[in-house]
Amino acid sequence: MKDILGAKKTVPLVIAIFILSFITLFLIVEFRFLNRTIQEYEAGIQKIAVNKTNGFIDELKLFTENWAQKIELQKNTAAIKNIADSDNRIRNVYLLDSRGHLIKALNGKENYRFTNNDLVKQTQQSNKSYISTGSTANTTGHLLVAAPLNIGEKEFSLIIEFSINQFKQEIFQEFLQPNYKVALFDNAGIALVWPFDSNELGRFHPQNVKKFTSGNIIYTIKKTAIAGTSLQLFFFAKDNNFDTYRIVTIMFLLFALYFCIYQFLVEFWQANSAKSYFDNIDFDILNHLKEGIMITNKFNRIIFANKAAHDFFPEKEITFKKTNLKEILGHVGANNKKFTLKKSDKSLEIIRSPIFKNGKILGSLAVISESVAKERLCALMFSKLIEILEDGVIFVTQENKIDTANMMAQYYLGKVENGMNINDINSELAESIHEHNGASVRRITLPAINLVCEIIPVYNESGMQAGTLVFLKNPSKFE
Repeated sequence: MKDILGAKKTVPLVIAIFILSFITLFLIVEFRFLNRTIQEYEAGIQKIAVNKTNGFIDELKLFTENWAQKIELQKNTAAIKNIADSDNRIRNVYLLDSRGHLIKALNGKENYRFTNNDLVKQTQQSNKSYISTGSTANTTGHLLVAAPLNIGEKEFSLIIEFSINQFKQEIFQEFLQPNYKVALFDNAGIALVWPFDSNELGRFHPQNVKKFTSGNIIYTIKKTAIAGTSLQLFFFAKDNNFDTYRIVTIMFLLFALYFCIYQFLVEFWQANSAKSYFDNIDFDILNHLKEGIMITNKFNRIIFANKAAHDFFPEKEITFKKTNLKEILGHVGANNKKFTLKKSDKSLEIIRSPIFKNGKILGSLAVISESVAKERLCALMFSKLIEILEDGVIFVTQENKIDTANMMAQYYLGKVENGMNINDINSELAESIHEHNGASVRRITLPAINLVCEIIPVYNESGMQAGTLVFLKNPSKFE
């Protein structure tokens, strides 16, 4: 027998396939872990910047509101002269009437309409303190903080102008590293904090920019609006091209894996012609793949189709060596080109590759897989639907672990995070879930936290219970 069916050539291919499969699976898992770690690290730095900015903004608001209350209690607008002595960051103080006219100021002229109409309007409409820049230049080093005050039946607005130079220095020192930087703009595009060279400010457009290049470094940008202000915080993170490296690496390994599988099939059977290539071949290993595999001869007659291929086309009969590939797919498509076949209930992605032996074409290999675009869209839609429900929703696995929980569930039960044990959250609810194995909905009441719960078991395709869906409702809905 010839080398025991070509074992001298196929054994190294089997070893290569095993090693490549192991490396590919390992890298997929490792890449996901690294990507999650990078995202969590960037989110942590971004949160530090947001908290520091919010802390500074809250400090200015509290200072202005306290002085507004003092003036209301004293019922004397002349008290604004004492404000500048209480903080060395104050550049000017303004007192405006209800029409937005300046009636008092520490520096400058009086009895004219204040230029920042948006600041006055926001303060009067919300009756809360508000912060803006009040500048028409490209950059500014100060903020205007407005707070409403009432003296008798008259309404006024107290506006304090603060210098933010100290805050800018703190931001620059804390985010000095080249990988992460922070900028602060108002909604008119005026820069309060700009971490790059001033000459590069003209190339930055706060309204629609997603990436920014400084020198040879490309930054991705995330922005956060600061509540109660006209300001936006921009977080610059150095683009590490991680996703590109991950896709290129995985695609290279998959290409090498498919090449080895192809070589294995060819060399194992010592195929010199289409007939000798396909006859007496046991392709049982391909029946365990989720992808449909169809092999045709050079006349496009189907020689082999695995179980998944039959499942993709249950309405059509596939007879080996008689059925043409075009009868199943409608069209065969160009070689090495992916095309989509739309069915009534699903979309299939198909790629067809020619099979050569000794420079001769023997047939083709068609790989069929189900398109996951619709499933991803449905998953996103379901996730959004769960988040906006008025009821709390949690999904508990068979291991009593929390797999999904929306914001209302955290409102009703307290701290609820994925991976937590339901017994640690509410033992009474955990006991009810454990006792309920029926197919119908069971409604229970949790008097300790004043909740009504509807428990619904969820079964997988095999009929086994995969977990439990729990709806948390306010008892007032059932009164």
